[in-house]
Amino acid sequence: MIFDSLTHSTINGKWFSTNFDASLENLLDHKVKHSVGKSVISGLAELEQNLFTLELGSKHPDKFFPVPVIKNQSKSEILKQCERYIGLGAKGLKIHPRWSGFALDDPTIDVIFNVAKEKDIPVFLCTVTTGVKHSKSLPTIIGELVKKNDNVKIVLLHGGYVDLLATSEVIRPYENVILDLSATLCRFYDSSIGSDIKYLFRTFDKRICLGTDFPEYTYDNVYEALRFLNIEESLDGPLGNNLKIFLNAK
Repeated sequence: MIFDSLTHSTINGKWFSTNFDASLENLLDHKVKHSVGKSVISGLAELEQNLFTLELGSKHPDKFFPVPVIKNQSKSEILKQCERYIGLGAKGLKIHPRWSGFALDDPTIDVIFNVAKEKDIPVFLCTVTTGVKHSKSLPTIIGELVKKNDNVKIVLLHGGYVDLLATSEVIRPYENVILDLSATLCRFYDSSIGSDIKYLFRTFDKRICLGTDFPEYTYDNVYEALRFLNIEESLDGPLGNNLKIFLNAK
């Protein structure tokens, strides 16, 4: 069974200013074509889009693991967001530095992690931070967050992106973290990062998971990248079992 670590669908089927088809119909067709049993479906920073995502999770619990995006507001408003979304069926909470308006060293992030600890749900942390200012390097900040919140399950979306290898080494000692390779694999497989990914499949295969970042990429792109890297073995874990066990998803 494939458990896609990251997908999106929008109310109007549009995906920002691109020509990608983010409609529910296209996502469901993709899931059938590639035998995707379940997928994490991410919201966006807008309330309406998060409610749509949660509705999909409620209507199709066998197909979707809904994760709304938390927007950076006051601590009390962040708490209200978290509680509302969890009450509507959120299976995790997502921090997206660019969409949410969070720097990863912003102390208000603690509110989200505290709620996740209390409710025993995971935090999905996007590691693409282009344009977001931090006081330290991304791997250093991620390492500090993981250590500080070692009692919260954390999915590192895109695995540190261009800092993939450094990020993997920082989080290696911590069992509360899984490294997601969605987008990063498909975008960088024929760069030096492709060699880092091969190394992770050899040394970290039980702590990584694969996804598409749909509609940005599909499993056609994922398999093309894996073939290019000559990665054909030990795929059951990264393609689904690792994430399923980590999230205790049914």
